[in-house]
Amino acid sequence: MVEAIVEGHVGAPFDFERTFVLIPGATLAHGIERQLLQRAREAKLPLAAPSIVTAKMFAARFVQPHREQLSDLATLVAWRETVSDFLAKNSDARGALRSLLAPSTDKITSSEMDALTRRLARLMRDAASACQSFAQIAAQLEAPKSTENAAIAGEFSRRELQWRTLAQLETAWLDRIAAAQCIDRDVCARDAVVAALAATGEDSSALTAPRIFRGGAERVVVLLADPEPVHRLLLARLRELGCEVDVCVHANEEIDGEGFPLPKVWSERAFTTDLLPSGSIHVASSPLDVGQRVISEIESLKHTRATAGVEATVRSDELVVMAPNEDMRRGVEGALIARGISVVQRDKRAFLATRLGSLLARIAELLSENSCSALANFVRHPDVDTALQDKGISDADCIVTRYRAEAMPTDWRDAAVGEKHLKNGFATVQSAVKELLALLQQSRAAHEWARPIRETLSGIVGDNRLGATASERVRSVRALDRALADLANTPKQFTSKMDASDALRLLVAQLESTEVRLESTDEGLGIIGWLDAGLADEPHIILAGFNDGLIPEGTVQDTILPDDLRVKLGMISSQRRAARDAWILDGIIARTNARRDALGSVHSASLSFIVARHSAAGDPMRPSRFLLRVARDELAPRVVKLFTEVKESPSLASNNAQSEADQLARAKFPIKPAISGSVWSGISVTTFKTYLECPYLFQLKCDSRLGLNVVDEHAQELSPGGFGNLVHGVLEQWGREEARQLRPTTDANEISQSLSRILDRHVAEKFAKNPPSAVHVQIELARRRLNRFAVLQAKEATDGWKVRFIEIKFDERTSKETPGNEDVSPRFKPPIFPDENGLFLRGRIDRVDQNQHTGKWRTLDYKTSAKGKSPTATHRAGRGKNKKWIDLQLPLYRELLKSLRLSDLAGLGPSGEINVESDHLGYVILAPHEAQSKFEFLKCTDDEMASARTRAEEVVAAVIAGEFTPAPGVPVRSDDPLAQIWGVGLRGLDESDDGFGDGASDNRGGDE
Repeated sequence: MVEAIVEGHVGAPFDFERTFVLIPGATLAHGIERQLLQRAREAKLPLAAPSIVTAKMFAARFVQPHREQLSDLATLVAWRETVSDFLAKNSDARGALRSLLAPSTDKITSSEMDALTRRLARLMRDAASACQSFAQIAAQLEAPKSTENAAIAGEFSRRELQWRTLAQLETAWLDRIAAAQCIDRDVCARDAVVAALAATGEDSSALTAPRIFRGGAERVVVLLADPEPVHRLLLARLRELGCEVDVCVHANEEIDGEGFPLPKVWSERAFTTDLLPSGSIHVASSPLDVGQRVISEIESLKHTRATAGVEATVRSDELVVMAPNEDMRRGVEGALIARGISVVQRDKRAFLATRLGSLLARIAELLSENSCSALANFVRHPDVDTALQDKGISDADCIVTRYRAEAMPTDWRDAAVGEKHLKNGFATVQSAVKELLALLQQSRAAHEWARPIRETLSGIVGDNRLGATASERVRSVRALDRALADLANTPKQFTSKMDASDALRLLVAQLESTEVRLESTDEGLGIIGWLDAGLADEPHIILAGFNDGLIPEGTVQDTILPDDLRVKLGMISSQRRAARDAWILDGIIARTNARRDALGSVHSASLSFIVARHSAAGDPMRPSRFLLRVARDELAPRVVKLFTEVKESPSLASNNAQSEADQLARAKFPIKPAISGSVWSGISVTTFKTYLECPYLFQLKCDSRLGLNVVDEHAQELSPGGFGNLVHGVLEQWGREEARQLRPTTDANEISQSLSRILDRHVAEKFAKNPPSAVHVQIELARRRLNRFAVLQAKEATDGWKVRFIEIKFDERTSKETPGNEDVSPRFKPPIFPDENGLFLRGRIDRVDQNQHTGKWRTLDYKTSAKGKSPTATHRAGRGKNKKWIDLQLPLYRELLKSLRLSDLAGLGPSGEINVESDHLGYVILAPHEAQSKFEFLKCTDDEMASARTRAEEVVAAVIAGEFTPAPGVPVRSDDPLAQIWGVGLRGLDESDDGFGDGASDNRGGDE
């Protein structure tokens, strides 16, 4: 390609000042400039480099607008105002516009309006590139008047209606931008080439329409396989103006009069095994394996060269690797770097992935959605976190996380609710965030938003430079300032007011395709894209990721512009893409064969294809259709090669096998790492169950240093535990009221009404104003269970059982004091179990009753588990003599109460123990099914109860001794956050380490 630029040049050698080179992508520009500079040095002449432009920049170089051109952002603003006015004046056109989005409601939201305006801008760009207008397309879509297929006629009628509506919108849009003395860039190029108004002379002083001018260009070298119609007409007009146009082609067959491939012919191009031998095709399982296969191909090339007596070393200017998408590129680049092969790197980052860009995107998300999820993302941004710390809020992330999990709000702006400390903490975060975004609270015209947005970002970022390199910060600020300048320069005639969220979404849409270029490395092996591979000059080429959907690209999916209509209009279509990619592939093969023929050696050039079986996400991928376009008798062997399952990744050279194994061994995750230095002062009665399941799991969950508490802030409904807490909270408040009554309530209706009242109050206090819909359903389900409880409780009250205490707590953080007469929820210092050398035995007993007739005591624990298991089933497992304790909660409740004396509890008579018999330790089971809901008690003998105490003593002794050996099986399910500690879900583990072993349990249950 460089040869074509040099050899076709007329004038002073290497003076390309009046030469333009049209290329498919900007990546290629650096390589062309480098090779031209090298040739100029060899000739010992100065280089005046040509202007190298992409298709997007090409028209702007040769079209002189008659009005100021709108920026892309201003174009979106114009479309937005046009659509809003159009809908206000044409309510009957709403349905046709809605068909562009296929939404489910009549009202078009702000985000839907953004999507609609972006789609209109894209449709206009596609139409203009084909030298079409919406009105012209609508005229070509007249529905067939006579057809036997009513479905086809209906489809054409629907499409015609859509485009006639679009034509009306187009007229209104053009009028709007004309009134602002502006013109759209794509429309400008289209009008210039179609009208060819500047056919003579370039000095016209009265410019009333866009025109084409040479601008001093003497030569244009075209390295595009398939320019758009607007570019073809522009090239034709430049020829008329005396500019030389050279279209570089590798073949003179099956091309049109302008030198470009014929789409219909080339889209069906066949590649026989003579052109594309099966030996050059290799299959890998995933992008990571594609990278390893590339290394194998490099090693194979070195071996082949050495065998042929050629220098085995492959220089970076002799070899290039094509990767068609980012997944393939990452797989190849990672494998090469891990092997110690340097790679040409253009360090770049999407603007929205930079620190400044992510801040802009998070503000837009917060103001658009007003969700607590968006608030959490916002406060977690490092610059926001620093700004909040400057305001004295050091734990905003934790506050928002806990508030989301407990209050389940849908709008972060709603009044804070819940426990006092959490409520006040969230209200403080709310106020601080509103203060940070104070300048974004009102509506303004588009051009008025640039300054408030920049000042808001400046106020948050300040002088904080942590976490971003200097080059990233400087270049991301420049990119943002360019976009803000476009916003500020939006014509003042566009006066419609918009919220900050609208303006921010426009900015995000403008910047989402912007890349911030950072550091670059020019030395090493090149990894290029598919379009650039078509112009690669390296003799050895590896085409990695040669899969359908990538090469050729997939079908253009668009309900408004389907593929058949695109073909008819001359727009980019699946046919044109297939033809372009077939042309590129044919050119690569032709250059490879030409090099071999010129040097007389099969080792002088090579071409390899690597096909991936799966994407990085694990989705199946098909080989490129070009690999299957062979003769009938060659098809079966090719299919077998391409579709046979890949058993393993291609291995590297044998002399590196051991080092690779060593690397993999070092990379293996440590399973169940030891935790030293645990110090225990106490143990909760509910955590004995965890120790019996797995001592190591007990250490992970209960060692206060680790703090491994899991909070699900993304839940859209109450978890089993959250639902249980809701029911518990209501029953706790009801129990306090009931315990203060002189006599137990025996009327089920009265109990039910009281519970319903408390439930409503509890929900108002604990949950945000508008929790998710699923929570409303769960609240009513809780009401049903509470109604069932009312019936059960009334019967127990009739039998003489009186609620005496609710939520008795044993916690060493409190002093042991005699509670007052009205205290029905006392707190006590816990006993040391089993003796003075043991641990504090912590616990909280849901409910303690006393029978007014017999004086007996009982303890009750509320259970809302869907399984409705009895206390006997949850505490003991096994059969006969093999029956063992798997939970000690209820027996240890008995120990807690035995530590009290009646004198400790106000008004309960003379000194003496509170003794709860073993058959009076029970559950109040409130299951989904009425038949499973009941009061049920633990069934065990006195000897078995004594064995429970012995087992508890053994656990305490083991905890004190630091015995936390993991259980043989995996004690958690695969969806547990701690599952990966046991290797569940990690690759490369033995089957015995993955899944449930003996003794594994469903850890999602518990006291829900």
